[in-house]
Amino acid sequence: MQKYMEEERAAEEAAAAMKQRIAERKAALTNTKKSEEEAQMSKYMEEERAQEEAAALMRQRIEERKKELAAKKKQEEEEQMKKYLEEEKQNELVANALKDQIAKTKAAKEAEKKKKDAILMAAYQRKQAAGMSEDEKKALMAKKLEEKKAELAAKKKQEIEELKVKIKAAAARGDKAEVERLLAIAKGNK
Repeated sequence: MQKYMEEERAAEEAAAAMKQRIAERKAALTNTKKSEEEAQMSKYMEEERAQEEAAALMRQRIEERKKELAAKKKQEEEEQMKKYLEEEKQNELVANALKDQIAKTKAAKEAEKKKKDAILMAAYQRKQAAGMSEDEKKALMAKKLEEKKAELAAKKKQEIEELKVKIKAAAARGDKAEVERLLAIAKGNK
C-alpha cells in the first residue's frame, strides 16, 4: 500500500510537472506569437510611414514643378507682350514717319504749284496792269494782300492741326519730352 501511495504521488507529481511544462510552453508560445505580431505590426507601420513620406515628397515635387511651370509661362507671356508692344510702337513710329513724309511731300508740291501759279499770275497781272488806272491797281494789290493773308492763315491752321495730331500720338506713347517740344512749337505758331 505504501508503495502504491508513493507511485500514485509520483504519478501526480509527474502529471503536475507535465501540466506546468505545458502551461509554460503555452505562455512561451503566446509571448513569441505576440512578439512576432508586434514586430510585424511595427514593420507594417514603418512601411506605411515610409510610403506616406514618399507620397508627401512626390506631392511637394509636383507642386514645385507646377509653380516653376506657371512662373515660366507667366514670364514667357510677359516677354511676348513686351515684344508685341515694342513691335506696335515701332509700327506706330514708322506709320507716323510715313505720314510726316507724305505731308511734307504734299506741302512741297503744293508750294511749288502755288509758286508757279503766282509767277504766272504776276506775269498776267503785269500785262493787265499796263492798261489799268491807279484805283484799279490799288484794288488789285489789296485783293492780292487779302489772298496772301488768307493763304498764310490757312497754312498756319493746317500746321496747328498737324501738331495736335502729333501731340496726341506722343501722349498716347507716353513720350512727355516730345509732347512738351510739340507744345512749344504750337505756342510759337499761334
